[in-house]
Amino acid sequence: MTTTIKIEQNSDRNIKLLAAQQQLYTEAKRLRSVRLISSVLLAVAAPFIVAFQPGWNTTLGVIGAIWLMLDQAVLKHIQNSTVRQAAVIQEEFDTNIFNLPWNPILVGDRVPPESVTSASGRFKRDKEKLRDWYPDMGSVPYPFDVLICQRFNLVWDWQLRRNYAAAILVTVAIYIGFLIWFAIYR
Repeated sequence: MTTTIKIEQNSDRNIKLLAAQQQLYTEAKRLRSVRLISSVLLAVAAPFIVAFQPGWNTTLGVIGAIWLMLDQAVLKHIQNSTVRQAAVIQEEFDTNIFNLPWNPILVGDRVPPESVTSASGRFKRDKEKLRDWYPDMGSVPYPFDVLICQRFNLVWDWQLRRNYAAAILVTVAIYIGFLIWFAIYR
C-alpha cells in the first residue's frame, strides 16, 4: 500500500487536485487578509480620527456598520465557501491516494471537475513542489502508513493555528499598549 501512496500522490490527476486545493486556500487566505486588515485599520484609525475630529463620530459609525455588514454577509461567506471547496478537494486527494471510499454524508458532493480545473489553472507556482506531498513511508504496512500520513496533516494544521493565534495575541497586545500610551499622552 505504501508504494501505492508514493506513486498515486504524484499522478497528474492528484497533482491537479493539490494545485486546485492550494490555489483555493491561497485565495481564501488573501480574502481573510483583506478582511482582517480592513477591520483592523478601521478599528485602529477610528479612535485617533475621533480624538482629533470629534465631528466624525457618526460618519465612522456608519462606515463601521456598512463594513460589518459587507464583511459578515458577503466576504465571510465567500471565504468560507472557498475554504470548504479546498477542504473537499483535499479529501478527494486523500481518498484517491489512500484508496478510501468517498463519504457523501460526511463530506458532501465532490467539487465539480470544471471548478477543479479552473482553480488548478490559476495556480501559478511550480507544480513540481507538490510532488511527494506525503513522505515516503518505506516499509510501514497498511493501514499504519495512512495513519502516519494523516498525522502529518494534523500536526501541520495544529502548528498553523498555533502560529496564527500567537500573531493575533502579539498584535492585540501591541495595540492595547499603544492605546494606553496614547490615552496617557492625551
